[in-house]
Amino acid sequence: MTTCFYPGNAISQDADLAAVVAFRDTPRDTPHYRLASLGAVGAVWGLAYDRFDNALYVAAFHKRQAAFGPGGPGAIYRVDLATGAVTHLASIPDAGPDRHSLPQRGPDSLARAWAAKTSLGDIDVDTAGTTLFVVNLNDRRIHRLALPSGQHLGSFPHGASGEAWAEDARPFGLAFHAGRLYHGVVHSAEIGGRAADLAALVYSSRPDGTDMRRDAELGLDYPRGVASQAQHVGVPTFYARLAWRPWADGRLNVGNNPEQFGWFVNPMPILADLAVTPSGDVVLGLRDRMVDAGVMIGTPDEPSALGAGDLLLGRPDGSGWRVQTVPEPFDDSVLDIADNSAQGGLAAFHWRGQFVAGVMDFSLGRPQLTSGAAWYDVALGARVRRERLCDAEGVRPVLARPRALDDLDGDYVFPSANQSVGDLEVLCAPTLTPSATPTATPTATPSRTPTPSATATASPTATPTPTSTATPTGTATPSPTATPKPVPIYLPVVLRDPPCDRVKPHVDVVLVIDASSSMLEATRAGRPKVDAARTAATVFLDQLALPGDQAAVVGFNATAWLAQPLTGDRAALRRALGGLTVAQLTRIDLGIRAAHAELRSLRRAAGHLPAIVVLTDGRNNPEPVSSAEAAAAVAKADGVRLFTIGLGDDVEADALARMASAPGDYHFAPDGEDLVAIYRAIAGAFEPCPPSMWWPFPP
Repeated sequence: MTTCFYPGNAISQDADLAAVVAFRDTPRDTPHYRLASLGAVGAVWGLAYDRFDNALYVAAFHKRQAAFGPGGPGAIYRVDLATGAVTHLASIPDAGPDRHSLPQRGPDSLARAWAAKTSLGDIDVDTAGTTLFVVNLNDRRIHRLALPSGQHLGSFPHGASGEAWAEDARPFGLAFHAGRLYHGVVHSAEIGGRAADLAALVYSSRPDGTDMRRDAELGLDYPRGVASQAQHVGVPTFYARLAWRPWADGRLNVGNNPEQFGWFVNPMPILADLAVTPSGDVVLGLRDRMVDAGVMIGTPDEPSALGAGDLLLGRPDGSGWRVQTVPEPFDDSVLDIADNSAQGGLAAFHWRGQFVAGVMDFSLGRPQLTSGAAWYDVALGARVRRERLCDAEGVRPVLARPRALDDLDGDYVFPSANQSVGDLEVLCAPTLTPSATPTATPTATPSRTPTPSATATASPTATPTPTSTATPTGTATPSPTATPKPVPIYLPVVLRDPPCDRVKPHVDVVLVIDASSSMLEATRAGRPKVDAARTAATVFLDQLALPGDQAAVVGFNATAWLAQPLTGDRAALRRALGGLTVAQLTRIDLGIRAAHAELRSLRRAAGHLPAIVVLTDGRNNPEPVSSAEAAAAVAKADGVRLFTIGLGDDVEADALARMASAPGDYHFAPDGEDLVAIYRAIAGAFEPCPPSMWWPFPP
């Protein structure tokens, strides 16, 4: 789930728009579910999910042209995910006044200088669900609220508050992990204005702020490329360098020709979010302050802001991390528009080695900047999925009690509004994994009420406690004290599905590759798309258990040909890929028929699973696409599993999705450089225990 921003007054005619949405990766970027409306919460960024209460906590946020909700700049809202009810849980003290110059619509010039300096930043909840942590951007302290009561437990300073440059220190991001609270701070260099002073730091402490330590530090002077606006032939290209710059409240546009450049660009760093992976790495989400200081609706006097954040990876180094900046660990580029586009928000899928990040992109279908979420594989550093988000239309009004929301297929389809997205959070069922039943201690204090002490040591009394020490008495006699508050009890679950076969079946798979002339066009790396396809197909072959498995290669353009019959000879398959020749036209139908014919030949091994993987960057030509769908239907009826990959925006996505054997068997690649991750995912689809058989189950 994430937050969406819309310009205007939150309690006006836009009150029903979705300010908080739940989503998963879908073939057509719908349905999404409105968890909270704009009228109920206004502009919000921070999200925290309490799986014990099945509740979502949402924090107010200061963004230009986006008004606060009814609770004002310091509001924390609670969303009951079982009923959909939204309540004002608490107000964080000293969060600052409302700095907007609304009331309705307009440039909201007053708000520009207060971006990331007032209201609230990130929020997070501890593992037990007893404490909510909140970054107050106005007093620059980390506040604690008791859950579920919302009682204010106090606050403590961020880790850089004692530094000589504390006046330039700006906290924002939070992450609770392994009993410690991590938070992100940037040296904004606002006072001195020296770019060399810019830095991002990660600190951690115990939940009450004690035992503060620095876990990571990096300078922000690393190369970040450019944003560019390509013009017509003979007209210069306008560009802006994306190097991080000191915070400033003026209207400096760093483009080489600000009068002609289509966006307002002035990158200013915010360390907006952190996510610790199962392997102990840390992902850092940097947000560009400009996206909150600039306008969402551009005018001739001030174009809309381009938010060019970043995604960085820290590897364990002693008790902290060493952060990698060069080469970039994750690709968050936007075609040839911008080399970086992350929006700062992160959420990690701890059971599968992936995370999802808020990003921006560019839709060629309706040329404009777009917003949404992208899934990344940490080990591969690859972007594997995307979802278009925050359209004003197409969002369902309510979400019933959830089971789990996770990505289901491999599409990359995207567009949405140029208004950014906020924090992200994984929304899971209250019972993700079986755990020990919490034992209530018969004291006067309910078990979920937090205490100011950071110590979890049991009181040394005769009262039975959930420790491993044997109690001398055989039976504990209840004392005449208050009845403890009911707590969840997690019971074992008997899974009635048959167990997965640990023996991976052999496959006979035909790689069907588009060799039309459009495949000579360049990828974002500057090489022909057909070369990127050859590389990805080679990676796919490397995932197969050749020679036990078999593969074949079919090329197609105006005709289709069997470049290599079914074989376990890896070298022969690679030679066939290298020998594909490019020509005019795109006969997808002939390619599928040739592949199906090979799978019906005597070279097909008995007992092997048959599969076809079709890659195309265009439309079936000159025959209608219905002929390709018919060929696919015949192959599927014969027991063949069919995967389809659409490369670029000039594909018949709906038809390719229908050709595939299942929704998850259709993939979209915006660029040829994205193909490797897709072919890896398809190779993994033949595993005997797919993710659908893991616990927790997807819905």
